Parts: sequence; C-alpha cells; structure tokens
Amino acid sequence: MLFSSNETATMLRVTLDELRLRLAKADALSHAAETLFDGTLWQDGAIDRRHVERLAHLIGGTACAVALALEAVDELLPRGSYGAGDRGPPPS
Repeated sequence: MLFSSNETATMLRVTLDELRLRLAKADALSHAAETLFDGTLWQDGAIDRRHVERLAHLIGGTACAVALALEAVDELLPRGSYGAGDRGPPPS
C-alpha cells in the first residue's frame, strides 16, 4: 500500500511524538531511580527492604520504557536496515 507524502509525513510526526513521550518516560524513571538510589542507606548491612524493592521496580520500569522507545525507532527505519528490529550489525 502506498501512502501520499502528506500521509507519510503525518505518520512520521505521530511516530516521532510517540517516541518523544516514551523517551520522556524513560528519562523520568531513570531520574527517579537515581534519586532513590542516592537516598539508600548502606550502613552496617541494614537496608530498608521496601526501599530496595521500589528501586528494583524503577529500574525494571526504566528498562521497559527504553525497550518501547527502541521499538518506536525501529518502526521509523526500513526493514533490513541497521537497528531495525534485530539490533545486529549492518550486513557486510
């Protein structure tokens, strides 16, 4: 199916906006994880288990947000091009 240049430009704008939102989420999550980590008390082997669990969830959420952002980038790239879904090196 062929798209007009206007339709293609609109689809690109929508995809880029989605990518921007996903990257903003990843940025916010990584900042929150960093702040929480900086507030962790690692003295005498006594740590707050809930604090560490919250930190683990933030790290996992950040990884998920980055993966979704990378998927949005892959949608912009032509199939078979470097980075389009396979994350492998470009063909020789």
